[in-house]
Amino acid sequence: MALNTGNTQKPLRPRRNTQLAMMTVIRETRTRKPHMVEYDDDDEEREGPVVVRRAAYDAGMKLEAGRKTADPPAFEIAREQAAQFRAAGKPDEAAFWDEVFQFLMTRESVGAETETIILEHGETYDWDEGKVIRS
Repeated sequence: MALNTGNTQKPLRPRRNTQLAMMTVIRETRTRKPHMVEYDDDDEEREGPVVVRRAAYDAGMKLEAGRKTADPPAFEIAREQAAQFRAAGKPDEAAFWDEVFQFLMTRESVGAETETIILEHGETYDWDEGKVIRS
């Protein structure tokens, strides 16, 4: 006994050959374009370089070398240092540890082949020319 709901459409019936229906769905999904973004690294410019002052580089490398397995990442330690100095009202020290954090975080984010340029005292980096300028 069927209920009369006022709907004049035919009731849905299951497909007789469900395996064929599943194969059709699988074939259709394989021919569609993928949903995730695909990058072609060959056509794009490479990242970098990572430019850092000598003092921030040395502090960052010291943090990484002294870090134990159970410790948080070195960039997190640098971020905590910056926050502590900021809370203590020492903006110069906080700015230094922010610079260390930025260096370590950038270093974690780029590929291993990315060049790191360490600026000595009095040097700057010209991003347009891609070279170090000595004062």
